[in-house]
Amino acid sequence: MSLIPTVDDRSPLWRLLICFILGIVLAEYFPKTSLWSILGIFFLFSNSIYLIFRNQVPKQGASSPFAPIKRHGTTFLHTGLFLSMFTFYAQWRFPPPLEEENFNPGWHTLDIRLQRVYARKRLHNYQIYGQGILVDSPSLPSKFRKQRLYFMLYEDTPQAHYRGQILRVRAHLQCLEKRTYKPHSFETYLQRVRIPLQIDRGNIQTLLCEGPVFFRCCYQLQQHALAILAIDNKDTHILRCLLLNDRACVSRSQKQLFSRTGIAHLLAISGLHIGIIGLMLEYFFRLFRLSKKQRRIPCILILGLYTCVIGIPPSALRAFLMLAYAWSACFFSRRTTTLSAISFSGIMALLIAPHQLWDLGFQLSYIAVFCIILIGSLLASYTSYWLRLRSTFEKGPSRATPWKKFLRYVLFYGLQSSCISAPISLLTIPLSIEYFGSFSLSGIFINLIAIPLAFGLITVGFSTLMLGLFLGDACSQWILSHLLLPYAQNFERILHWCDLHLPYFWGQQTLAAGTGITAFLIMCALSLIFHHHRLKNFLKTQTYRIAMLTEDTFSSRDMPYFTNRSS
Repeated sequence: MSLIPTVDDRSPLWRLLICFILGIVLAEYFPKTSLWSILGIFFLFSNSIYLIFRNQVPKQGASSPFAPIKRHGTTFLHTGLFLSMFTFYAQWRFPPPLEEENFNPGWHTLDIRLQRVYARKRLHNYQIYGQGILVDSPSLPSKFRKQRLYFMLYEDTPQAHYRGQILRVRAHLQCLEKRTYKPHSFETYLQRVRIPLQIDRGNIQTLLCEGPVFFRCCYQLQQHALAILAIDNKDTHILRCLLLNDRACVSRSQKQLFSRTGIAHLLAISGLHIGIIGLMLEYFFRLFRLSKKQRRIPCILILGLYTCVIGIPPSALRAFLMLAYAWSACFFSRRTTTLSAISFSGIMALLIAPHQLWDLGFQLSYIAVFCIILIGSLLASYTSYWLRLRSTFEKGPSRATPWKKFLRYVLFYGLQSSCISAPISLLTIPLSIEYFGSFSLSGIFINLIAIPLAFGLITVGFSTLMLGLFLGDACSQWILSHLLLPYAQNFERILHWCDLHLPYFWGQQTLAAGTGITAFLIMCALSLIFHHHRLKNFLKTQTYRIAMLTEDTFSSRDMPYFTNRSS
């Protein structure tokens, strides 16, 4: 069975994604001895069912009670095989669990490989913070190697720090496992995203190893793009975050404003940003009269480079993999679906780093897509069908004025956008409460205004960056000062007005630990299974309609011939 989906979407990618997620959960929550026994019993049970009942043929005219078991025996066998394989892969990629009794919190000399790096200027020095991996340390046991950690370091002069570098630091290290902190403190957040170590202060001593050349080029491109938006203005800070994932420049008040209005997802580069930029690239290369295959190769390459320049956040990686999978289907003469695209992106992201399953950006990004698949697309299709049906059966001649057409378009957009944003805002509440202790319902209404405004801001901002990279800074600086800055100022004024008049924000909320990830797993399984069966029934209905249409066409076409012959 081919992994590339056909028209009827018989691709097993969604089954592989469910097995992979279950394998990571088993590898995380069960010890090795019980895990091996559970997987061994499940694999032997499925294998025995398949071997016993595969040759059970019922008598003619009689139905066997083992027919369902025989029919699903291969499915049980494949599920057990893939679940075992992915569980062992996750255990192999996960570092060994830490033993806190062998750890002495305090100052250590550490070698760290950088993964996500952010920098911001302080009063007398520069602060470097982000995530990394502990490579080596002479004062720590071997189990601490290859562990993920969050670091906050300082240096006097700014240096080029990017993904893949290995730094030697003198830092104060603490272990976060098996400790209790305040419910919504930063240490609790690190525990929930499975980061066991934290560096709260330290200094960089030396650079041990340079990173790959590709990530060095990505860092230089990012710095050049940041230099184009180098006007010291708080509105350019939002632009830097929207376009280049530079969160260090966004002030605390701006973050709180986006959080209270329920549109904090705009500050994280996700499917909205990648989709807008991909659409721009598609229309740009279409101007050169290129074929579909010719224009999609540079689109995939440029979009992949942009994802690497902004630091490969999980939400942007998910959107890029989905879009690249959908674009590359034309090279194999296939048609893709949302189900196969989201499954492919999830498998590839978890193969690269299985611990991303616990990342908040990964969970919010995928649960948003699953909400659209499970609820949003269904409500939007029913709304669209109702509006078109109503416009079809209107009495009298259709003499719609331009004003009525505009109002109908606004109504159509509002209902469609509400059908998409409302399920996402409601079903991400458990994750928002578990990680941040607050949630906002005003985003259901503010997204109707903020997303079109953000669409224009991202479109003009990305075009400005491209002009600055290829044509120089003079044109880009003029667009930035005369167009983008007034646009961003009005955008923030609209958000302040919405914050005052739509105060649907609740803080200081609590939920039991694990509620958000449980909701994410349930939403993942329900969305994939429901979308598969919905697509299967839809294609079956379409097949019946095509068959009936063909039969009716054949009958109407040949009816005069038979009529003349009989007469």
